[in-house]
Amino acid sequence: TTLADWPNVLELTRRNVERMGLAERATDRPGDIFEADLGGPYDLVVASHIFHHFSEERCLELLRRLHDALRPGGRLAINDFMAAGPPAEQPFPFLFSVMMLTWTREGEAYPLATYRRLVREAGFGRVEAHPGIGMPSTVLVADREE
Repeated sequence: TTLADWPNVLELTRRNVERMGLAERATDRPGDIFEADLGGPYDLVVASHIFHHFSEERCLELLRRLHDALRPGGRLAINDFMAAGPPAEQPFPFLFSVMMLTWTREGEAYPLATYRRLVREAGFGRVEAHPGIGMPSTVLVADREE
């Protein structure tokens, strides 16, 4: 398992990994996700609650980096707040977008349709969406074609 994030976040992550007895199975890749060496190739990349911090252009840039870090046939799993319907049916992603207006310069909780378009533009093939468990998030799974 390879963990990529800012050094201060990885410090907390490392404590949790050690508490779970998995320290020997995890390596760290500290730094800016847009610039750090991601390593690879990986069978699976999990990107959880990252994309809502950035503009669509930066999201596409990151998706292309993650695509390149996967082996052919590998999978990307994105866990984030993604609305698939109107605000009256799914209010949380829209409310979260309002928070992103105050916390970031250009982020938002992108709708599922935007994620589908961006992963295809980044070169991924088959795309599936699954409802999250326990919180109003969605897991989008995209395959890097062989």
